Amino acid sequence: MESLSLQIQKSFPGFRLDVKLEVGTGIHALFGPSGVGKTQTLECISGLTRPDRGLIRLGERVLFRELPGQPRIDLKPRSRQIGYVVQDGALFPHKTLLENVCYPLEKRGLEPLDKARSLLSEMGLGHLGNRLPSEVSGGQKRRAAIARALAFEPSLLLLDEPFVHLDQVVLTKLMNDLAQTVSHHRIITLLVTHDLDVAARIAETIWLMDRGEIIQSGTTSDVLFKPATGEIARLLGNVNLLEGSVLDERSGVWRVRTSEIVWQVPHMGNLERGQKVELMIRTGAVKIVKPGVELPTSLGLNLQQATVQSVDKRPDLSFVVFDLLEGLSLTGRVPTDSWDRTGLRAGARCQIAVSIDGLALFEPSALT
Repeated sequence: MESLSLQIQKSFPGFRLDVKLEVGTGIHALFGPSGVGKTQTLECISGLTRPDRGLIRLGERVLFRELPGQPRIDLKPRSRQIGYVVQDGALFPHKTLLENVCYPLEKRGLEPLDKARSLLSEMGLGHLGNRLPSEVSGGQKRRAAIARALAFEPSLLLLDEPFVHLDQVVLTKLMNDLAQTVSHHRIITLLVTHDLDVAARIAETIWLMDRGEIIQSGTTSDVLFKPATGEIARLLGNVNLLEGSVLDERSGVWRVRTSEIVWQVPHMGNLERGQKVELMIRTGAVKIVKPGVELPTSLGLNLQQATVQSVDKRPDLSFVVFDLLEGLSLTGRVPTDSWDRTGLRAGARCQIAVSIDGLALFEPSALT
C-alpha cells in the first residue's frame, strides 16, 4: 500500500513550519484553526512552495529532498502525480465543466471525452457537462474541481477546505460521494479543514495542527476523545474545562472537586490528594434526566441539579448552558428534537447526568 510521508521545515515571515506526517490510502484530515500552516503544508507537498529542508516521499518516489550530504531532489508540480483542489476550485471560467475536466487529459495526450464524462458522472455532474462554472452552484463547482483533479490519475489528492460554505444537505452528499470515489480509486487523500465536525465525519485519521506543528494525531476517536492536553482539548472545542483538585480515589475512579461539586472521573496516571487538575467534560456527555426517573449510581453517571441558563438551537443539535452553582456553568450538546421534547425553557430547573466516560483529567503541566 502506498503512503505519503514527509518531514519538512519552512520559514515564513513571523512563522515557521515544522511538520512530520505519514498517511496511507484513504481520507485523512489536517485540522486546526486558521493561520497555523495547513495550506502551506499542502503547497509544500504539491511543489508550489519549496521547503527549506526535509524529505517528502510518495510511495517509493522521492518528491523533495534537501538534507545534508544528500543530492537535492525537487520535482516540478506536474511531475509529482498529485491532484490539488484549492478552496475556490480554480476552474477555468470560460470553459464548460466538461472542458475543464478534459484539459488535463488533453495535456497528457489522451482521448479526453469519454474519460471526462465518466469522471463527471462519478461526481454526480454527468448532466451538467455543458454548463459554465458561473452557471452552477458552489457545491457543483467543488465536484467539478475534484473530477478535474482525478483526471490526472493522481496517487495523492490534496483538498483545501473542500466543504466550506456548503449547506448541510449538499455537504453530506459531497462527503459521501468523495468517500466512495477515494475508496474506488484507492487514493491517498489529505484534506485541510478547520471544521471539526467535517474531520470527524469523513476522516480515518486526524492530524491536529497548531503554530506550524502537528501536536497530536491518531484515529478520529483517539483524537476526539483522548486529547493529550488541556490546550488541545480547547483547540478541539465542544468541551467544558473546569479547574479543580483531587479529593481521593474510590472504587477505581478519582473524585475531583470543582467549586462545591464533586465529580467521579475515570482513573488516570498517578495523582495525589489535593493536586490541582483541569477537568474536561465533553458537551456530548451531558444528558437531561426525565422528571421522575431515578438512575442508579452503578451506571457511572455524575448526577447534578441544574438551572437552564440559555439555549442555542440549531437544526440538528442544540447547545444548552446549565448553571450548577453561582459562577459554575456547563454546556451540553443534545439533539434538537430531544431538547424540544423536554419542554424546558431558560430558567427551568432540571437534573442532568454526565457520563463518566465523557470526563478526563489533565495534570498541572497541561494547564494553560
